[in-house]
Amino acid sequence: MFTSIGYDVMFAKNGAEGLKFFKEHKPELILSDYSMPGMTGLDMFEYIKEISPSAKFILMTMYTESDVLIRAINLGVNRFLEKPVHKIKLQEVVSALVDEINISKKLIRYQNLMSSYRAGVDASGIFSILDPEGCFTHVNYYFCEISGYSEEELLGKHYSFIRKDRKINEIRFKALSDKSKEKMWKGCVVNNAKSGEEYITEVSLLPVLNEGKVTEFISIEKDMSFVISNHIKQLQQFFDADSSIMYAYGQSMKLSVTNKAFLNFFCYGSLSEAVENDFSLSCFIENDNEHSANHQITSTQDGDVLNIELENAAQGAIVKINLVKPDDKKTYTFTLDVFRLDQSYLGLEDLDIIRLNDITELENLRKDELNRAMLASIGKLSAGITHEINTPLTYIKGNMELLEWQVEDSVEQGTFEEMKDFFNSINDGIDRIGLIIQSMKEVTGEVKFELEKINLYSTFIVSGRMVLNRAKHICPIYINGTLLSMESDPNKEIFEIEASPKMLEQLWIILLNNSLDQLTQCDFAFDKKYIKIEIIPESEGRYKIIIADNGGGIDKDMAGKLFDLFASSKKHKGMGIGLNIAKSIIDKHNGTIKPYNSEEGAVFEILL
Repeated sequence: MFTSIGYDVMFAKNGAEGLKFFKEHKPELILSDYSMPGMTGLDMFEYIKEISPSAKFILMTMYTESDVLIRAINLGVNRFLEKPVHKIKLQEVVSALVDEINISKKLIRYQNLMSSYRAGVDASGIFSILDPEGCFTHVNYYFCEISGYSEEELLGKHYSFIRKDRKINEIRFKALSDKSKEKMWKGCVVNNAKSGEEYITEVSLLPVLNEGKVTEFISIEKDMSFVISNHIKQLQQFFDADSSIMYAYGQSMKLSVTNKAFLNFFCYGSLSEAVENDFSLSCFIENDNEHSANHQITSTQDGDVLNIELENAAQGAIVKINLVKPDDKKTYTFTLDVFRLDQSYLGLEDLDIIRLNDITELENLRKDELNRAMLASIGKLSAGITHEINTPLTYIKGNMELLEWQVEDSVEQGTFEEMKDFFNSINDGIDRIGLIIQSMKEVTGEVKFELEKINLYSTFIVSGRMVLNRAKHICPIYINGTLLSMESDPNKEIFEIEASPKMLEQLWIILLNNSLDQLTQCDFAFDKKYIKIEIIPESEGRYKIIIADNGGGIDKDMAGKLFDLFASSKKHKGMGIGLNIAKSIIDKHNGTIKPYNSEEGAVFEILL
């Protein structure tokens, strides 16, 4: 009967044989008569229960005495069948017990599995259980280890006891999948250890539900220290790989990350040094409006700079900014970009990253191209002017020669010799006009200038004589400590150099007149003012020339654009061409010019 429905069945003749079979085969269900030779069914079952307490037992009996029933109940007999036993009834009872056995097996298997899961989680992660109110009912070893609290200190405490800015009643759980009714919350949280230090864990928080109500919470956490450390390391590598200046602020406007280019430009030894010195970009911004195109950042707080740039970036605007480098005091031009890095998935605050891309060279090229175009236009204009001037200049020169001859024939010889100096001076002036026009053509590229070996000292004497008539009413001029006069010997000192003498003479005239313009605005006495020229030999046939005055110095608003075409600080005077031409002459001689202020006035340091 039972084999036909899939059960394995063994038969024993009596209780002793039945007990022997049980010891050998461990059946899960025993069907026995009460009355058997030598050993009753209950006696046999009592032995079996000692061997296997989970065994199921069906007792068939025709006895209904109370002592037999009480003993059967105490032994844990599962079912009673009164003889005679009906086949259908027997099948029903056996099937019911087999179902119980199977359910019991599944339950045991689930219990063992859950025990294994919990043991595994306990052994490998940060694990805790919370009651419906969010209080700890269980914490494992690793939870205690990372938090620094003992189990006794944590049990009964609320979830928020160690969490920073994260309350359990604010968590919104999401379904694990579209088809699943199970819910979970996952995210990174900042925790406060007993020591006061913060640490970050990735938390998976699962509510355990019974009939729709939360009975407890299971929390499984992962220490994110290594992940965050690796993230920070990779972020630093990303910063350092960029040749542009990069740095980042947290949401509290604390400087968090910098790269090597940042440290090099702003002259810091480390990030901590920049933080200690309260780094602010606004401290390095040059106060001028040179780059007013698009958007120009002026001195302001860095937080405002970030807000302005974030708005401008959204509109696709380009922001240019002029920064003064601390070590060489030179001005550099940058484009400024700001973008936000989301780190919330790691439990970290977002970063506002600032990137400064150096476009100084491009800006200089742009200026040079603009200057060349302007100078070319000036050159074409000067060519026309030269052509127009040449005719009256030739007329003047020819008539001066005729006048000189007529005077020579009509006056006494001694008187003519006295007047000849005036004629020579006028002729020198006429020749000088021609040379100035020729030099102008060389500067603007209308004609090619040629280098020749000259005495640098003599170019200053020639130029000095040209401005002495003006300087005698303003201030004395000294060259290498000697007062300049019309009688100064151009070969008193020899400094040989390959250059265009006429261009250098024009250069010195421009710089000397620039100093004289400044000194005319000073109200102290003639002998208290000065212009000093110093020629200092350098290595390999090069010279350093220093032209200094005590006229008050260079206006700081002009410092960054002193040599720009049409840039001038002179009121009602000048077009701002002179110093630009001076710079062009120096560039043609592969030299450099560095303007700066001393304690008393302006200094131009030229290297040729």
